[in-house]
Amino acid sequence: MMTITGGMFCGLRPSAAAEFSFLLGMPTLLAATLKELYSNYKDHRDLGEPMFYEVLGGVPVLVGLLVAAVSAAFAVKWLVGFLNRHGLAPFGWYRVVVGLALAGLIVGGVVTIKPERAAERTVMGGSSK
Repeated sequence: MMTITGGMFCGLRPSAAAEFSFLLGMPTLLAATLKELYSNYKDHRDLGEPMFYEVLGGVPVLVGLLVAAVSAAFAVKWLVGFLNRHGLAPFGWYRVVVGLALAGLIVGGVVTIKPERAAERTVMGGSSK
């Protein structure tokens, strides 16, 4: 959302800013995926266990990548069309409504926000180094 807003501040139409935002996200997501793949490979090599693509095989992994790419292309096309028709106002109102609902849940005691303990971080997020 910030790249879309930044693009609009630079004079881009909402649809062009959204396209730029998604194009900018592609190398970022690719780098994160490659890093995670390397980390997964290293962990499984150290444990002597097969990786997911060794267990599943190459065809299901490639089909999954293809389905993800096609669905992402349709989602971007839909979002750009939506922005052309409605602008960013519906997204702004959505965030206001969700923020007010969350604030109400916090005030009502349904949702609590507190720092997580060190033991929980170790179990959920790996080492606490």
